[in-house]
Amino acid sequence: MLIEKEEKYQLDYHVNHYEKMVPICNLLDCFEQICYFEFRKISDFNPWVYFCDDINLQIANDDLYIMKTDVKNQYQDFKEWTVKCDYHKNIAELLHTEGSLILQTAFNYVPDYAWWEDGKEGLHIQHLTYLLGEDLEGYYIADSPYVFLNIENIKQKFNPSIVKVPKEHFDEAFNHYCKVSIVRYHDIPTTQEEQFWYFYKILAGIVKDYYFEHPDFKVGRNALLYMAKQCALRKENLFIPFFIYHLAVSKRILLKRCLGIYKRCIRNYHEIMIYLDKSIEYMKRIKDLSFEHLYYNKMVSSSVEKELDTLIQNEDILIETIQSYLGTC
Repeated sequence: MLIEKEEKYQLDYHVNHYEKMVPICNLLDCFEQICYFEFRKISDFNPWVYFCDDINLQIANDDLYIMKTDVKNQYQDFKEWTVKCDYHKNIAELLHTEGSLILQTAFNYVPDYAWWEDGKEGLHIQHLTYLLGEDLEGYYIADSPYVFLNIENIKQKFNPSIVKVPKEHFDEAFNHYCKVSIVRYHDIPTTQEEQFWYFYKILAGIVKDYYFEHPDFKVGRNALLYMAKQCALRKENLFIPFFIYHLAVSKRILLKRCLGIYKRCIRNYHEIMIYLDKSIEYMKRIKDLSFEHLYYNKMVSSSVEKELDTLIQNEDILIETIQSYLGTC
């Protein structure tokens, strides 16, 4: 299903028409935000439930990630194209045939984006932006206002959640890297029972991943234990990726919201919430320490080590409590 051109330019994206952040967007990464915009085109399934996901960390080769369950995959169709020449022409054709696109490029070569100031020794291709449309001069884009250097100059009067960036500003970035993709949804659960069992599978995935063991990377409890060992050695690298800790907090907040939706169905709801609230509190402290390390070069491993001790004890009980509920179903 494609939303008509005129309608998609009237919708709220990261901010509403009063320029207030759309709450759920603050809790999702850039890909998930775009998925949310696509998802709401076809379904009234509660997005807080649909975008609830794993809360576990993963560490591979000392790179930090947030785990994701595969429950959503069965409802998503994904296609991508690498654009190697005639960038603007090819993108215009894809916009015409496919509708809104996900754009991935070297954003540190686009002067409107915050990463422009990061230097040009590498390519910042980790970000994804939502390309709504184009005209002769520029691209109409929905993206978080936090990623722009000159948001006041490029946001559109008819909709403050949309910016217009001149096409020529992307020329150098496209020469380095240009990939576009689409995500579409189908067969989203519709009945209350189907939607509850969707959430049940998310809970089951969280428990499974907390105890998961693999020789090549650390997940869940093992990731936290590995982090504690690195702290004891006063190694700070794991605290550079502040945004991952932001997501770790966000995923817990999403989980709390969803547990509240289904609290009548969850026998030990109040017990779970006690430990989940503590989990959010401890992870917020670690997120704040990561921020201080990234932006102020503060050595935080000793402080994180203290937080991890209580966090791991709490996570053990939290996961056991969720597992106890799952065992009754």
